[in-house]
Amino acid sequence: EWREHEGVKEPLYRIVAARSRDGIHWERDARPLFPPAHEGEVTGRPTVLKCGGIYRMWFSKRDVTGFRSGGANAYRIGYAWSTDGDTWTRADHLAGIDVSAEGWDSEMQAYPFVVRSGRKLYLFYNGNAFGRDGFGYAEADADVHDTA
Repeated sequence: EWREHEGVKEPLYRIVAARSRDGIHWERDARPLFPPAHEGEVTGRPTVLKCGGIYRMWFSKRDVTGFRSGGANAYRIGYAWSTDGDTWTRADHLAGIDVSAEGWDSEMQAYPFVVRSGRKLYLFYNGNAFGRDGFGYAEADADVHDTA
């Protein structure tokens, strides 16, 4: 969907599922995996890892308008979890990160990508102005996420 704001059309999209048995032929489900936090919320760019029997998803979230210049409508990192990969529970407070008080990621944190290496999880993301001011990473002990 597209929404017009101050003469600019902005996309409104949400995270949905697609499944494949062979990686070539896909079946898409148009239902969002979880409800938006509010009517104008955009969600996208998910990373899903299975840790300790739980599917864990980090994703980008923002408002459909007013997200380009920082503030409450700008990109943040959201979080959801699932025991089966089909039914997801939104728990943004467990994302493990929020904007800094000052510096390169004080206005925006966008496009997270999480990888596991040994006993660590690394969350890579873009900072202010979609990464113009920098990009970086945060780390956590994987053991923290291996328990439900």
